[in-house]
Amino acid sequence: MTEFIAVMTIAILATISPGPDFVLVTKKSLVHGKTPGIYTAIGISLAVMVHVGYTLFGIGYIISQSILLFTVLKTVGSLYLIYIGIKMFLAKKGNNSYKWLDVLT
Repeated sequence: MTEFIAVMTIAILATISPGPDFVLVTKKSLVHGKTPGIYTAIGISLAVMVHVGYTLFGIGYIISQSILLFTVLKTVGSLYLIYIGIKMFLAKKGNNSYKWLDVLT
């Protein structure tokens, strides 16, 4: 039980600390209004809960023990990051200096 509390405390502290998530929620709120900002914050919170959940259930250990599964996940993640990078470079420049954030949404 103490491990669970420790992991949850770390996850909460990491979630509330300013970072890229804060920038994204702030941008959404300023550009699109309060409701999209709230939805973005809820989405980020749910994603963090998923990551904490699979960490607590030991899926990270299972993935680390399966070379094939780890390789597949690494490859899919790499391809996704390449896709985001290509979208970023192909995005049209506009007056908005934060236009590159639109490729993430």
